[in-house]
Amino acid sequence: MRKTTRFSFLVFLVCILLLVTFSSASAQTSEAFAGGKDELRRSKRIEVGNIAPVFTGIDFKGETFDLNKYYQKKPIVLNFYSVTCASCYNVVRILEALRKKHKIVDDELIFVYVSLDSWKRNRETIPKVWQKIFNKSQIRINDKTREIGKNLYGVDTLPVTILIDKNGRVYYRRDDYNLDFNKQITRKIKKLLRK
Repeated sequence: MRKTTRFSFLVFLVCILLLVTFSSASAQTSEAFAGGKDELRRSKRIEVGNIAPVFTGIDFKGETFDLNKYYQKKPIVLNFYSVTCASCYNVVRILEALRKKHKIVDDELIFVYVSLDSWKRNRETIPKVWQKIFNKSQIRINDKTREIGKNLYGVDTLPVTILIDKNGRVYYRRDDYNLDFNKQITRKIKKLLRK
């Protein structure tokens, strides 16, 4: 009976230790994405009808990208993603399929993909499934510090897709992916191009 009690007590201690370890790791991960509690309070979520903030960033060719070049001149599809996010992959795949299916060229609509991954992960170790989607002509910006995503656009989850009209206003925002995404984004992009 005594061995059983000791064993039960040890199992109990191990469970408590695991619980504390996982809850601590989870809290650190959440705070790391949010940039800390103070930054979470300061970040502003950009909603439909708001003026879209402009930004500059480094693209994956190592060149400076400036949104001002297109801002208030052409409609823009702005997508925030991570290569480790399966839903992000589906959204980017759908956006690129729409671009090809409807023969959307950069004169009509600009697609800007903003990665929240580290530079190294995106440039050197991008998974092969992503390589099939991305080509050299797309605008892909690195935002590993989350200055653009978190601080300017209030991105808390991934994927996030934002449509910006010719006047520089947010026309549509989608903070998730589900099965109706394809139908909704197709309809919204068609309306945006008619505006």
